[in-house]
Amino acid sequence: MQGKRIRMHIHKKAANILRDPAVLDQESASFPWQGLPSSFDASGISLNNFFDEQVQSITPSTSPGSDTSETHRNDMELPLDQPSWTFHLLGESGESDPYLLKRSGLAIHAENHHYRRFQRESQPGETIDDQRPIVFCLDRDHVYNHFEPRVEESEFSQIRAQITRMDSKVGIRLINVYFDYVYPYFPVLSYSKMIEDGLPDERVLQALPLSLKAALYASALPYMVYDDVLSTMLDIDLPTAKELYRMSWVAITQEIHSPRLSTLQSCLLLLQRDITDRFFQGSPFQWSFMAWTVSLAQTLGLSTDCSTVWGMPLWEKKLRKRLWWGTFVLDKWNYACSGLASHIHKDDYDVLPLDDSDVAYSEMPGTTQNSHVQGHFCHLVELTIILSDMIDSFFTIRASKRTSSDFSLTSALANELRSRLDVWKTAFDKLSFFQPANLSSRVQMDGSASLGLAYWAVHLLIMRAILRSLETRPGSVEERRIREEFSVSVRLKAESYCIEFVEFTDRLQAGAWNAFWHKCKTSEA
Repeated sequence: MQGKRIRMHIHKKAANILRDPAVLDQESASFPWQGLPSSFDASGISLNNFFDEQVQSITPSTSPGSDTSETHRNDMELPLDQPSWTFHLLGESGESDPYLLKRSGLAIHAENHHYRRFQRESQPGETIDDQRPIVFCLDRDHVYNHFEPRVEESEFSQIRAQITRMDSKVGIRLINVYFDYVYPYFPVLSYSKMIEDGLPDERVLQALPLSLKAALYASALPYMVYDDVLSTMLDIDLPTAKELYRMSWVAITQEIHSPRLSTLQSCLLLLQRDITDRFFQGSPFQWSFMAWTVSLAQTLGLSTDCSTVWGMPLWEKKLRKRLWWGTFVLDKWNYACSGLASHIHKDDYDVLPLDDSDVAYSEMPGTTQNSHVQGHFCHLVELTIILSDMIDSFFTIRASKRTSSDFSLTSALANELRSRLDVWKTAFDKLSFFQPANLSSRVQMDGSASLGLAYWAVHLLIMRAILRSLETRPGSVEERRIREEFSVSVRLKAESYCIEFVEFTDRLQAGAWNAFWHKCKTSEA
Protein backbone atom coordinates (compact mmCIF):
# COMPACT_ATOMS: atom_id res chain seq x y z
CA MET A 1 0.00 0.00 0.00
CA GLN A 2 2.82 2.38 0.82
CA GLY A 3 4.35 1.88 -2.65
CA LYS A 4 0.92 2.45 -4.25
CA ARG A 5 0.43 5.74 -2.37
CA ILE A 6 3.89 6.89 -3.48
CA ARG A 7 3.14 6.12 -7.13
CA MET A 8 -0.23 7.90 -6.93
CA HIS A 9 1.46 10.98 -5.44
CA ILE A 10 4.06 11.00 -8.21
CA HIS A 11 1.47 10.59 -10.97
CA LYS A 12 -0.62 13.41 -9.55
CA LYS A 13 2.36 15.76 -9.55
CA ALA A 14 3.44 14.59 -12.99
CA ALA A 15 -0.02 15.21 -14.44
CA ASN A 16 0.06 18.80 -13.18
CA ILE A 17 3.47 19.32 -14.73
CA LEU A 18 2.31 17.97 -18.07
CA ARG A 19 -0.56 20.46 -18.08
CA ASP A 20 1.67 23.40 -17.19
CA PRO A 21 5.49 23.12 -17.36
CA ALA A 22 5.80 26.19 -15.17
CA VAL A 23 4.42 24.15 -12.30
CA LEU A 24 7.78 22.43 -12.00
CA ASP A 25 9.51 25.57 -10.82
CA GLN A 26 6.59 26.55 -8.58
CA GLU A 27 5.84 23.22 -6.96
CA SER A 28 9.06 21.23 -7.03
CA ALA A 29 10.17 22.67 -3.75
CA SER A 30 7.10 21.25 -2.06
CA PHE A 31 7.42 17.84 -3.67
CA PRO A 32 8.75 15.56 -0.92
CA TRP A 33 11.77 14.10 -2.72
CA GLN A 34 13.36 13.34 0.61
CA GLY A 35 9.96 13.00 2.27
CA LEU A 36 9.60 9.58 0.72
CA PRO A 37 10.80 6.55 2.69
CA SER A 38 14.57 6.37 2.94
CA SER A 39 14.64 3.45 0.53
CA PHE A 40 12.83 5.51 -2.12
CA ASP A 41 15.40 8.03 -3.34
CA ALA A 42 15.17 10.88 -5.81
CA SER A 43 18.06 9.17 -7.57
CA GLY A 44 15.44 6.93 -9.14
CA ILE A 45 13.63 9.81 -10.85
CA SER A 46 14.68 11.63 -14.01
CA LEU A 47 14.21 15.36 -13.60
CA ASN A 48 13.96 15.82 -17.36
CA ASN A 49 11.48 12.99 -17.88
CA PHE A 50 9.53 13.27 -14.67
CA PHE A 51 6.51 11.37 -15.85
CA ASP A 52 8.32 8.19 -16.80
CA GLU A 53 7.37 4.55 -16.84
CA GLN A 54 10.45 3.81 -14.75
CA VAL A 55 8.89 5.54 -11.79
CA GLN A 56 5.96 3.16 -11.85
CA SER A 57 8.22 0.25 -10.99
CA ILE A 58 9.95 1.90 -8.02
CA THR A 59 8.81 0.71 -4.64
CA PRO A 60 10.21 1.17 -1.15
CA SER A 61 11.75 -2.30 -1.31
CA THR A 62 14.30 -1.28 -3.97
CA SER A 63 16.96 0.04 -1.66
CA PRO A 64 20.74 -0.29 -1.69
CA GLY A 65 21.64 -3.78 -0.66
CA SER A 66 18.19 -5.18 -1.31
CA ASP A 67 17.63 -8.27 -3.41
CA THR A 68 16.65 -6.43 -6.61
CA SER A 69 17.10 -7.86 -10.08
CA GLU A 70 19.90 -6.33 -12.15
CA THR A 71 17.50 -5.39 -14.96
CA HIS A 72 15.09 -3.70 -12.57
CA ARG A 73 17.94 -1.91 -10.90
CA ASN A 74 19.49 -0.70 -14.15
CA ASP A 75 16.12 0.75 -15.15
CA MET A 76 16.37 3.13 -12.19
CA GLU A 77 19.95 4.25 -12.92
CA LEU A 78 19.72 7.73 -14.39
CA PRO A 79 22.63 10.06 -15.17
CA LEU A 80 23.25 12.97 -12.86
CA ASP A 81 24.50 15.07 -15.79
CA GLN A 82 21.24 15.97 -17.59
CA PRO A 83 20.42 18.59 -20.26
CA SER A 84 19.10 21.95 -19.01
CA TRP A 85 19.96 21.18 -15.36
CA THR A 86 22.87 22.54 -13.34
CA PHE A 87 24.13 20.47 -10.43
CA HIS A 88 26.75 20.86 -7.73
CA LEU A 89 27.81 18.85 -4.71
CA LEU A 90 26.80 20.13 -1.29
CA GLY A 91 29.80 20.51 0.99
CA GLU A 92 29.50 19.60 4.64
CA SER A 93 30.11 23.11 6.01
CA GLY A 94 27.97 24.95 3.46
CA GLU A 95 24.61 26.65 3.87
CA SER A 96 22.75 23.41 3.12
CA ASP A 97 23.86 20.63 5.45
CA PRO A 98 23.83 17.23 3.66
CA TYR A 99 23.54 15.48 7.04
CA LEU A 100 20.26 17.31 7.64
CA LEU A 101 19.01 16.89 4.09
CA LYS A 102 19.32 13.14 4.34
CA ARG A 103 16.58 13.26 6.99
CA SER A 104 13.22 13.29 5.27
CA GLY A 105 11.51 15.32 7.97
CA LEU A 106 13.95 18.23 7.51
CA ALA A 107 14.58 18.01 3.77
CA ILE A 108 10.91 18.63 3.01
CA HIS A 109 11.32 22.21 4.31
CA ALA A 110 14.24 23.02 1.95
CA GLU A 111 12.27 25.33 -0.31
CA ASN A 112 13.15 26.51 -3.82
CA HIS A 113 15.73 23.79 -4.38
CA HIS A 114 15.85 20.36 -5.92
CA TYR A 115 18.13 17.77 -4.38
CA ARG A 116 19.36 14.42 -5.51
CA ARG A 117 20.71 12.14 -2.84
CA PHE A 118 22.93 9.13 -3.48
CA GLN A 119 23.60 6.29 -1.09
CA ARG A 120 26.76 4.23 -1.03
CA GLU A 121 26.67 0.48 -0.69
CA SER A 122 28.96 -1.10 1.86
CA GLN A 123 31.86 -2.88 0.19
CA PRO A 124 34.08 -5.18 2.28
CA GLY A 125 37.67 -4.02 2.28
CA GLU A 126 36.97 -0.55 0.87
CA THR A 127 38.18 2.50 2.79
CA ILE A 128 35.44 4.92 1.73
CA ASP A 129 32.85 6.14 4.23
CA ASP A 130 29.52 4.58 3.26
CA GLN A 131 27.69 6.67 5.88
CA ARG A 132 28.69 10.02 4.42
CA PRO A 133 25.68 11.67 2.70
CA ILE A 134 26.21 12.53 -0.97
CA VAL A 135 23.72 15.23 -1.89
CA PHE A 136 23.65 17.34 -5.05
CA CYS A 137 21.72 20.56 -5.48
CA LEU A 138 20.01 20.91 -8.87
CA ASP A 139 18.56 23.96 -10.59
CA ARG A 140 17.34 24.84 -14.04
CA ASP A 141 20.03 26.48 -16.17
CA HIS A 142 18.01 29.67 -16.60
CA VAL A 143 18.36 30.37 -12.87
CA TYR A 144 21.99 31.35 -13.53
CA ASN A 145 21.45 33.36 -16.72
CA HIS A 146 21.90 36.73 -15.00
CA PHE A 147 25.23 35.91 -13.34
CA GLU A 148 28.41 37.65 -14.52
CA PRO A 149 30.99 37.62 -15.99
CA ARG A 150 29.94 36.20 -19.36
CA VAL A 151 30.73 36.97 -22.99
CA GLU A 152 28.39 38.90 -25.24
CA GLU A 153 25.84 36.72 -26.98
CA SER A 154 26.90 38.17 -30.34
CA GLU A 155 30.46 36.91 -29.87
CA PHE A 156 29.22 33.50 -28.80
CA SER A 157 26.88 33.30 -31.81
CA GLN A 158 29.74 34.18 -34.14
CA ILE A 159 31.82 31.30 -32.81
CA ARG A 160 28.89 28.92 -33.06
CA ALA A 161 28.46 29.93 -36.71
CA GLN A 162 32.15 29.26 -37.43
CA ILE A 163 31.92 25.75 -36.03
CA THR A 164 28.61 25.07 -37.77
CA ARG A 165 30.13 25.98 -41.15
CA MET A 166 32.52 23.04 -40.85
CA ASP A 167 31.42 20.00 -42.84
CA SER A 168 29.82 17.51 -40.45
CA LYS A 169 31.63 14.65 -42.19
CA VAL A 170 34.95 16.36 -41.47
CA GLY A 171 33.87 16.83 -37.85
CA ILE A 172 32.96 13.17 -37.49
CA ARG A 173 36.32 12.07 -38.86
CA LEU A 174 38.19 14.51 -36.60
CA ILE A 175 36.43 13.08 -33.55
CA ASN A 176 37.28 9.58 -34.74
CA VAL A 177 40.93 10.66 -35.09
CA TYR A 178 40.79 11.96 -31.53
CA PHE A 179 39.61 8.59 -30.25
CA ASP A 180 42.31 6.81 -32.25
CA TYR A 181 45.31 8.92 -31.26
CA VAL A 182 44.53 10.90 -28.08
CA TYR A 183 41.81 9.12 -26.11
CA PRO A 184 43.82 5.92 -25.37
CA TYR A 185 46.34 8.03 -23.41
CA PHE A 186 43.90 10.48 -21.81
CA PRO A 187 40.42 8.85 -21.64
CA VAL A 188 38.36 11.74 -20.30
CA LEU A 189 35.36 11.07 -22.57
CA SER A 190 32.89 8.19 -22.72
CA TYR A 191 33.78 6.07 -25.74
CA SER A 192 30.66 3.91 -25.47
CA LYS A 193 28.37 6.96 -25.48
CA MET A 194 30.00 8.70 -28.44
CA ILE A 195 31.08 5.93 -30.82
CA GLU A 196 28.80 3.47 -32.56
CA ASP A 197 30.01 0.93 -35.14
CA GLY A 198 33.46 2.50 -35.19
CA LEU A 199 32.40 6.09 -35.95
CA PRO A 200 30.68 8.85 -33.96
CA ASP A 201 27.04 9.26 -34.86
CA GLU A 202 26.09 12.58 -36.47
CA ARG A 203 23.46 13.04 -33.77
CA VAL A 204 26.23 12.87 -31.18
CA LEU A 205 28.15 15.51 -33.10
CA GLN A 206 25.15 17.84 -33.17
CA ALA A 207 24.54 17.37 -29.45
CA LEU A 208 28.12 18.14 -28.39
CA PRO A 209 28.48 21.41 -26.46
CA LEU A 210 30.39 24.02 -28.42
CA SER A 211 33.29 24.13 -25.95
CA LEU A 212 33.90 20.39 -26.15
CA LYS A 213 33.41 20.16 -29.91
CA ALA A 214 36.02 22.89 -30.56
CA ALA A 215 38.47 21.34 -28.07
CA LEU A 216 38.08 17.89 -29.67
CA TYR A 217 38.67 19.28 -33.15
CA ALA A 218 41.75 21.16 -31.98
CA SER A 219 43.17 18.10 -30.20
CA ALA A 220 42.68 15.96 -33.32
CA LEU A 221 44.16 18.36 -35.89
CA PRO A 222 47.83 17.28 -35.39
CA TYR A 223 46.84 13.70 -36.27
CA MET A 224 44.56 14.30 -39.26
CA VAL A 225 47.44 13.35 -41.60
CA TYR A 226 47.01 9.75 -40.41
CA ASP A 227 43.39 9.59 -41.56
CA ASP A 228 42.93 8.26 -45.10
CA VAL A 229 40.29 10.86 -45.95
CA LEU A 230 41.43 13.90 -43.97
CA SER A 231 44.99 13.53 -45.24
CA THR A 232 43.68 14.31 -48.74
CA MET A 233 41.93 17.45 -47.48
CA LEU A 234 44.86 19.35 -45.98
CA ASP A 235 44.22 22.26 -48.32
CA ILE A 236 40.64 22.84 -47.17
CA ASP A 237 39.87 25.95 -45.16
CA LEU A 238 39.73 24.66 -41.58
CA PRO A 239 40.20 26.77 -38.44
CA THR A 240 43.67 26.40 -36.95
CA ALA A 241 44.21 24.65 -33.63
CA LYS A 242 44.88 28.02 -32.02
CA GLU A 243 41.58 29.38 -33.32
CA LEU A 244 39.68 26.30 -32.17
CA TYR A 245 41.18 26.42 -28.68
CA ARG A 246 40.21 30.08 -28.47
CA MET A 247 36.64 29.21 -29.53
CA SER A 248 36.54 26.53 -26.87
CA TRP A 249 37.71 28.96 -24.21
CA VAL A 250 35.08 31.55 -25.15
CA ALA A 251 32.42 28.83 -24.99
CA ILE A 252 33.73 27.72 -21.58
CA THR A 253 33.36 31.25 -20.23
CA GLN A 254 29.74 31.11 -21.36
CA GLU A 255 29.19 27.83 -19.46
CA ILE A 256 30.96 28.63 -16.20
CA HIS A 257 27.79 29.52 -14.26
CA SER A 258 26.00 26.30 -15.25
CA PRO A 259 28.84 23.85 -15.86
CA ARG A 260 28.57 20.22 -16.83
CA LEU A 261 30.99 17.34 -17.18
CA SER A 262 31.57 18.51 -20.76
CA THR A 263 32.83 21.85 -19.41
CA LEU A 264 35.46 20.06 -17.36
CA GLN A 265 36.37 17.82 -20.30
CA SER A 266 36.96 20.93 -22.41
CA CYS A 267 39.19 22.44 -19.71
CA LEU A 268 41.29 19.28 -19.47
CA LEU A 269 41.78 19.21 -23.24
CA LEU A 270 42.78 22.88 -23.25
CA LEU A 271 45.36 22.16 -20.55
CA GLN A 272 46.73 19.39 -22.80
CA ARG A 273 47.07 21.66 -25.82
CA ASP A 274 50.33 21.75 -27.74
CA ILE A 275 52.73 24.40 -26.48
CA THR A 276 54.40 25.89 -29.54
CA ASP A 277 56.66 28.48 -27.89
CA ARG A 278 59.89 26.74 -26.88
CA PHE A 279 61.40 29.71 -25.07
CA PHE A 280 58.73 30.74 -22.57
CA GLN A 281 56.95 28.82 -19.85
CA GLY A 282 53.65 30.49 -20.63
CA SER A 283 51.70 33.13 -18.77
CA PRO A 284 50.64 32.80 -15.12
CA PHE A 285 47.15 32.12 -16.45
CA GLN A 286 48.21 28.51 -17.12
CA TRP A 287 48.40 27.87 -13.38
CA SER A 288 45.29 29.94 -12.64
CA PHE A 289 43.37 27.93 -15.25
CA MET A 290 44.58 24.73 -13.59
CA ALA A 291 43.23 25.98 -10.25
CA TRP A 292 39.89 26.84 -11.86
CA THR A 293 39.70 23.38 -13.42
CA VAL A 294 40.34 21.68 -10.06
CA SER A 295 37.66 23.77 -8.35
CA LEU A 296 35.24 22.92 -11.17
CA ALA A 297 35.91 19.20 -10.67
CA GLN A 298 35.24 19.59 -6.95
CA THR A 299 32.05 21.56 -7.61
CA LEU A 300 30.76 18.75 -9.83
CA GLY A 301 31.44 16.29 -7.01
CA LEU A 302 34.23 14.40 -8.77
CA SER A 303 36.40 14.40 -5.65
CA THR A 304 33.79 12.17 -4.00
CA ASP A 305 34.00 8.50 -4.94
CA CYS A 306 30.91 7.23 -6.72
CA SER A 307 32.00 3.64 -7.40
CA THR A 308 29.46 2.17 -5.01
CA VAL A 309 26.63 4.69 -5.20
CA TRP A 310 23.20 3.40 -6.08
CA GLY A 311 21.15 5.05 -8.83
CA MET A 312 23.92 6.21 -11.21
CA PRO A 313 24.72 4.39 -14.49
CA LEU A 314 27.95 2.42 -14.53
CA TRP A 315 29.32 4.34 -17.52
CA GLU A 316 28.88 7.65 -15.66
CA LYS A 317 30.55 6.29 -12.53
CA LYS A 318 33.58 5.24 -14.58
CA LEU A 319 33.68 8.52 -16.48
CA ARG A 320 33.53 10.60 -13.30
CA LYS A 321 36.34 8.52 -11.81
CA ARG A 322 38.55 8.99 -14.90
CA LEU A 323 37.80 12.71 -14.96
CA TRP A 324 38.91 13.10 -11.36
CA TRP A 325 42.16 11.26 -11.90
CA GLY A 326 42.75 13.17 -15.15
CA THR A 327 42.40 16.41 -13.17
CA PHE A 328 44.69 15.02 -10.46
CA VAL A 329 47.37 14.11 -13.03
CA LEU A 330 47.42 17.55 -14.64
CA ASP A 331 47.43 19.37 -11.30
CA LYS A 332 50.39 17.42 -9.93
CA TRP A 333 52.53 17.57 -13.08
CA ASN A 334 51.83 21.27 -13.60
CA TYR A 335 52.81 21.79 -9.97
CA ALA A 336 56.02 19.80 -10.43
CA CYS A 337 56.92 22.00 -13.40
CA SER A 338 56.00 25.30 -11.77
CA GLY A 339 56.93 24.77 -8.12
CA LEU A 340 53.75 26.47 -6.90
CA ALA A 341 51.28 25.03 -4.40
CA SER A 342 49.18 22.05 -5.47
CA HIS A 343 45.42 22.53 -5.52
CA ILE A 344 44.58 18.93 -4.53
CA HIS A 345 45.29 17.53 -1.07
CA LYS A 346 44.83 14.01 0.28
CA ASP A 347 42.24 15.00 2.86
CA ASP A 348 39.96 16.51 0.23
CA TYR A 349 39.08 13.46 -1.88
CA ASP A 350 38.22 9.80 -1.38
CA VAL A 351 38.17 8.54 -4.99
CA LEU A 352 39.38 4.94 -5.22
CA PRO A 353 42.39 4.09 -7.42
CA LEU A 354 41.73 3.19 -11.03
CA ASP A 355 41.63 -0.41 -12.16
CA ASP A 356 41.48 -1.99 -15.61
CA SER A 357 37.68 -2.08 -15.58
CA ASP A 358 37.56 1.72 -15.29
CA VAL A 359 39.33 2.11 -18.63
CA ALA A 360 37.61 -0.29 -21.02
CA TYR A 361 40.23 -0.69 -23.74
CA SER A 362 38.20 -3.54 -25.24
CA GLU A 363 35.71 -0.91 -26.45
CA MET A 364 38.38 1.14 -28.20
CA PRO A 365 39.26 1.12 -31.90
CA GLY A 366 41.08 -1.94 -33.18
CA THR A 367 44.26 0.11 -33.58
CA THR A 368 44.59 0.41 -29.80
CA GLN A 369 43.53 -3.07 -28.72
CA ASN A 370 46.24 -5.52 -27.68
CA SER A 371 48.90 -2.84 -28.06
CA HIS A 372 51.27 -0.99 -25.75
CA VAL A 373 48.73 1.70 -24.94
CA GLN A 374 46.60 -0.64 -22.85
CA GLY A 375 46.98 0.32 -19.22
CA HIS A 376 48.72 3.61 -20.07
CA PHE A 377 46.34 5.84 -18.12
CA CYS A 378 46.30 3.59 -15.05
CA HIS A 379 50.11 3.59 -14.99
CA LEU A 380 50.13 7.36 -15.44
CA VAL A 381 47.87 7.81 -12.42
CA GLU A 382 49.97 5.43 -10.30
CA LEU A 383 53.15 7.29 -11.20
CA THR A 384 51.49 10.62 -10.47
CA ILE A 385 50.49 9.41 -7.00
CA ILE A 386 54.18 8.69 -6.34
CA LEU A 387 55.04 12.14 -7.71
CA SER A 388 52.47 13.71 -5.38
CA ASP A 389 53.91 11.92 -2.35
CA MET A 390 57.41 12.97 -3.41
CA ILE A 391 56.30 16.61 -3.61
CA ASP A 392 54.69 16.37 -0.17
CA SER A 393 57.92 14.87 1.19
CA PHE A 394 60.36 17.44 -0.23
CA PHE A 395 58.90 20.46 -2.00
CA THR A 396 56.03 21.96 0.01
CA ILE A 397 56.99 24.92 2.19
CA ARG A 398 56.92 22.87 5.39
CA ALA A 399 58.60 19.84 3.82
CA SER A 400 61.38 21.98 2.39
CA LYS A 401 62.05 23.50 5.80
CA ARG A 402 62.19 20.02 7.33
CA THR A 403 64.37 18.28 4.73
CA SER A 404 66.52 20.92 3.04
CA SER A 405 69.28 20.64 5.64
CA ASP A 406 68.66 17.11 6.91
CA PHE A 407 70.52 14.69 4.67
CA SER A 408 69.63 11.62 6.75
CA LEU A 409 65.89 12.31 6.68
CA THR A 410 65.99 13.20 2.99
CA SER A 411 67.82 9.97 2.14
CA ALA A 412 65.37 7.85 4.14
CA LEU A 413 62.39 9.41 2.40
CA ALA A 414 64.10 9.09 -0.98
CA ASN A 415 64.80 5.38 -0.50
CA GLU A 416 61.14 4.66 0.19
CA LEU A 417 60.05 6.58 -2.91
CA ARG A 418 62.66 4.85 -5.07
CA SER A 419 61.37 1.47 -3.93
CA ARG A 420 57.90 2.44 -5.07
CA LEU A 421 59.31 3.62 -8.39
CA ASP A 422 61.03 0.26 -8.86
CA VAL A 423 57.71 -1.53 -8.31
CA TRP A 424 56.02 0.81 -10.77
CA LYS A 425 58.73 0.27 -13.39
CA THR A 426 58.45 -3.50 -13.10
CA ALA A 427 54.73 -3.29 -13.87
CA PHE A 428 55.27 -0.74 -16.62
CA ASP A 429 57.90 -2.86 -18.36
CA LYS A 430 55.01 -4.94 -19.67
CA LEU A 431 53.93 -1.90 -21.69
CA SER A 432 57.31 -1.88 -23.44
CA PHE A 433 59.36 0.54 -21.39
CA PHE A 434 61.85 0.80 -24.23
CA GLN A 435 60.25 1.38 -27.58
CA PRO A 436 60.52 -1.62 -29.96
CA ALA A 437 62.26 -1.31 -33.28
CA ASN A 438 59.05 -1.61 -35.28
CA LEU A 439 58.04 1.88 -34.12
CA SER A 440 60.45 3.47 -36.57
CA SER A 441 57.52 4.03 -38.91
CA ARG A 442 55.81 7.41 -38.55
CA VAL A 443 52.37 5.77 -38.60
CA GLN A 444 53.10 3.11 -35.94
CA MET A 445 52.78 5.31 -32.90
CA ASP A 446 53.03 4.62 -29.18
CA GLY A 447 52.72 7.46 -26.70
CA SER A 448 53.85 5.36 -23.75
CA ALA A 449 57.29 6.92 -24.17
CA SER A 450 55.93 9.93 -22.29
CA LEU A 451 55.57 7.71 -19.22
CA GLY A 452 59.17 6.59 -19.56
CA LEU A 453 60.24 10.22 -19.59
CA ALA A 454 57.99 11.00 -16.62
CA TYR A 455 59.55 8.10 -14.69
CA TRP A 456 63.00 9.63 -15.07
CA ALA A 457 61.65 13.08 -14.24
CA VAL A 458 60.47 11.80 -10.83
CA HIS A 459 63.87 10.17 -10.22
CA LEU A 460 65.66 13.42 -11.05
CA LEU A 461 63.42 15.44 -8.74
CA ILE A 462 64.20 13.04 -5.89
CA MET A 463 67.90 13.41 -6.63
CA ARG A 464 67.47 17.18 -6.69
CA ALA A 465 66.09 17.06 -3.14
CA ILE A 466 69.04 14.93 -1.99
CA LEU A 467 71.60 17.26 -3.57
CA ARG A 468 69.87 20.22 -1.94
CA SER A 469 70.42 18.70 1.49
CA LEU A 470 74.16 18.48 0.77
CA GLU A 471 74.49 22.17 -0.01
CA THR A 472 72.70 23.79 2.94
CA ARG A 473 73.93 24.98 6.35
CA PRO A 474 76.47 22.74 8.14
CA GLY A 475 74.24 21.26 10.87
CA SER A 476 75.61 19.01 13.61
CA VAL A 477 79.05 17.39 13.59
CA GLU A 478 77.47 14.01 12.88
CA GLU A 479 75.42 15.46 10.03
CA ARG A 480 78.53 17.03 8.47
CA ARG A 481 80.34 13.69 8.70
CA ILE A 482 77.49 11.88 6.97
CA ARG A 483 77.39 14.48 4.20
CA GLU A 484 81.10 14.24 3.56
CA GLU A 485 80.92 10.45 3.52
CA PHE A 486 78.11 10.26 0.97
CA SER A 487 78.70 13.44 -1.03
CA VAL A 488 80.76 11.82 -3.78
CA SER A 489 78.51 8.78 -4.19
CA VAL A 490 75.38 10.95 -4.36
CA ARG A 491 76.86 13.14 -7.09
CA LEU A 492 77.95 10.10 -9.07
CA LYS A 493 74.45 8.66 -8.75
CA ALA A 494 72.94 11.92 -9.97
CA GLU A 495 75.30 11.91 -12.94
CA SER A 496 74.34 8.33 -13.81
CA TYR A 497 70.64 9.27 -13.74
CA CYS A 498 71.28 12.12 -16.17
CA ILE A 499 73.14 9.77 -18.51
CA GLU A 500 70.32 7.20 -18.41
CA PHE A 501 67.80 9.97 -19.04
CA VAL A 502 69.66 11.14 -22.15
CA GLU A 503 70.13 7.57 -23.38
CA PHE A 504 66.41 6.94 -22.97
CA THR A 505 65.50 9.90 -25.16
CA ASP A 506 68.13 8.88 -27.73
CA ARG A 507 66.49 5.48 -28.10
CA LEU A 508 63.10 6.96 -28.93
CA GLN A 509 62.11 6.55 -32.54
CA ALA A 510 59.72 8.35 -34.86
CA GLY A 511 56.72 6.31 -33.75
CA ALA A 512 57.20 7.59 -30.20
CA TRP A 513 57.86 11.24 -31.06
CA ASN A 514 54.82 11.45 -33.37
CA ALA A 515 52.39 10.08 -30.77
CA PHE A 516 50.39 11.99 -28.18
CA TRP A 517 52.42 13.30 -25.25
CA HIS A 518 51.00 14.75 -22.06
CA LYS A 519 51.65 18.48 -21.71
CA CYS A 520 52.39 20.57 -18.67
CA LYS A 521 54.77 23.45 -19.23
CA THR A 522 57.43 24.16 -21.79
CA SER A 523 60.07 23.73 -19.11
CA GLU A 524 59.28 20.02 -19.27
CA ALA A 525 60.43 19.81 -22.90
